[in-house]
Amino acid sequence: MADNDIPMDPSRRRLLKLGVGALGSMAFDRSSRAAATGEPQESTQRPNIVFFMTDDQRWDAMSCAGNSILRTPNMDRLAQEGIRFRNMFVINSRCAPSRATILTGMYSHKHGVIDNRGRQIPSTQPILPDLLREAGYEVAFCGKSHVAGALRDRKWDYYFGFKDQGEYLNPLIAEGVEGKDTQYEGYMDDIVTGKAVEWLKGEHRKPFCLFLWFKAPHRSWLRARRHYDLFNGVAIPKPSTFDEDLKGYPGKPRAFAEGDNKIGTFNDVRSLEELVKDYYATLTAVDENIGRVFEALG
Repeated sequence: MADNDIPMDPSRRRLLKLGVGALGSMAFDRSSRAAATGEPQESTQRPNIVFFMTDDQRWDAMSCAGNSILRTPNMDRLAQEGIRFRNMFVINSRCAPSRATILTGMYSHKHGVIDNRGRQIPSTQPILPDLLREAGYEVAFCGKSHVAGALRDRKWDYYFGFKDQGEYLNPLIAEGVEGKDTQYEGYMDDIVTGKAVEWLKGEHRKPFCLFLWFKAPHRSWLRARRHYDLFNGVAIPKPSTFDEDLKGYPGKPRAFAEGDNKIGTFNDVRSLEELVKDYYATLTAVDENIGRVFEALG
């Protein structure tokens, strides 16, 4: 969400005005298709926005970024038809703080969510969905928020979300901010995308913004059943830095050396091959679900 023309500390209303351009790599709307095909378009037409978010996706975990193993044709389409940033810096990459920053346009020390320990955005603090509704948009959220109280306490035209990390398989999800957690049979991101597609196909009298925030590829990287055999027989190259632990992680900070998410020492990470293949399989499911949204938009 960076651009040389965007002030370092934009107001929230300024952020909203800039939002379509800033989210260009994550949004797909009918107006962009009209521009590409030469169809007539009203100059005052406000675009529909679909905001995809993945969880813990590496910068190079897309085929458009040069990955030779993982195939992501739908993410590649977003990059080709929109913008892919190649030089970005993250102030706080933790799950909840980064999401709170996206929702508020503020640094962590301003919105208060400085870590993953249940801190909340103040209820009096407007967030992007609030401003979009104020601007005349229909706004829907489907998926993972992981910011305590940030989304279930807000007004939505449609809400389908879950608490904390959720589960990959047969998850508990609430429909509506006051809805009860109900168990759904199937794969989390398939279920969430299905509800998002249903909402997209409904009648919309206003421009809309859909926040579709996937669980994957956050650990523990459980595959969809259809991908159980994906990447069988594929060799996973060993990174040049793979054996740095044997050398004491030269030049790395203590936090890096003492991190708990290590192969062989964390229960979700058993081998390099298993980790990478399961990780890529979850992203394959994400890419397929992005394709379902493309299809629904027509």
